[in-house]
Amino acid sequence: MKNIHHLIKTHMIHKCFKGEGGCLNEKTGVCERGFSSNAIQESTTLDDHGYPHYRRVNEDDLPVVPHNVNILLDWNGHANVEYSGSSYCIIYLYKYLFKGRKKVTATVKRKNNPRNEIEAYLQGRYMCAMDAMWRTLGYQTYPASIPAVNLIKIIMEDTAEIMLRKNNCPDIVVYLNRPFPLRGLLYNEMFNVYSWSYKLLKYYIRHPELINTEYWDIKIPQLTRNIYIMKKVNPNPSITRIAMSCILAGEIWYLRQIMIRFPIQSWKDAKCVNGIQYKTFQEGAIARGVIEHDTEGVLSFQEMIPFFTPNELRGLFVMLTINGYVTMSIFRNSEYYRKLQEDFLHECSFNQHLADQRLLKDLSYRFKVEDKSSSMYGIPEPFQHISEIDVERSKYNSSHQLQVYNNLCSESPNTYEQQVIFEEVTGAIENGLSGLYFVQGIGGSGKSTLCKKVMAWARSRNKLCLGCASTGLAATVYDNFNTAHSLFQFPVVEDQG
Repeated sequence: MKNIHHLIKTHMIHKCFKGEGGCLNEKTGVCERGFSSNAIQESTTLDDHGYPHYRRVNEDDLPVVPHNVNILLDWNGHANVEYSGSSYCIIYLYKYLFKGRKKVTATVKRKNNPRNEIEAYLQGRYMCAMDAMWRTLGYQTYPASIPAVNLIKIIMEDTAEIMLRKNNCPDIVVYLNRPFPLRGLLYNEMFNVYSWSYKLLKYYIRHPELINTEYWDIKIPQLTRNIYIMKKVNPNPSITRIAMSCILAGEIWYLRQIMIRFPIQSWKDAKCVNGIQYKTFQEGAIARGVIEHDTEGVLSFQEMIPFFTPNELRGLFVMLTINGYVTMSIFRNSEYYRKLQEDFLHECSFNQHLADQRLLKDLSYRFKVEDKSSSMYGIPEPFQHISEIDVERSKYNSSHQLQVYNNLCSESPNTYEQQVIFEEVTGAIENGLSGLYFVQGIGGSGKSTLCKKVMAWARSRNKLCLGCASTGLAATVYDNFNTAHSLFQFPVVEDQG
């Protein structure tokens, strides 16, 4: 034990000092490595972010650097060992792991040989970690696998109409307008044997007698061009699959389940079963027996009715819906529907129409907060829509954000450089100036915390402050962050080749 105490005093005592390489802030005198905030406590605790606050029983323990006794005895030198057991730490580490390099330039040259760009690319290209692992495991990347896998997508009717107005035709529209001889084929079966184009293949131009037997000329009213559906000529082996869709996607997932099993004729036909026209694909899928009528969501809702207010029941309903539970049976049930809008009925003097609109407006708001929409799940939209600004303003309370800002400043005071950046950005916000700021630093230098301070400060002054990251993983470091594609609605251009 004496040997351990000697090693700790020799190697593991933190000494604060100012100047170059020092840890004391020039202005505040606070240790930037957190030793000024250490306190005497009888047991080790974890804060909200999973960071440990170690047991320190007296003042002599306050400057002791966290360590492992066995490593210290074996190493006989300084060895800082920290507990890391929260998901936040893993996310933080992986953010840096997958960032990759900012820029990589490679040039491959040979004497007295002309430059071969293809060869230079193959020899000098930079592979990301995932591509390298794919190759290490021996998965095939080139040439293409045989049989080839062709992907066809399912989209909703409103999305298809937008594409048609731009004079673009999606695969599903061609399928739903297929000629009578092909009516019995499933979505993927048709495109495994047939293809379509705005131009007729030369083979069929030379064989016009094959019209209406192996190729068809169809007219779609919204398009200015004709569509030719043609049987593939001398096709290579291929498999046609319908693109995946997550159960959390709502109505489009249920439509996909129907189209996998039934050769539907229209979006409306997908919701029609035995002459009964249902209003949603979820109800149509259940009626067709494609999806079992899962009662777990209904039972959860029913169980909470005696204990939840109407406001809380609406929150539960939205939570169940966006997590893939079958909830249209709740919305269609007159008793459950009344429970959802009971407070609105009283406030509207039992005017059913007004109460309905307030309910739909409330549900629409809750879906928008989750970056969803009512229509995604077959629920009608209200007549009066809520703007994105209203949604953003409702997310944050200025007094709470001021408290968040003060807590961040207390836990992690700004360094001199951080304070300069903070004052520059906040000054521009107060003066209504626009600017582009680039903050760079090594991992753990406090970039994320500085950004959180700026956002909390801005929100405490009722400013709208939106955040995004390049990837979904990086966005999880912050609260209510989106990817850049989601926040700015960047289009994802499909490869038409």
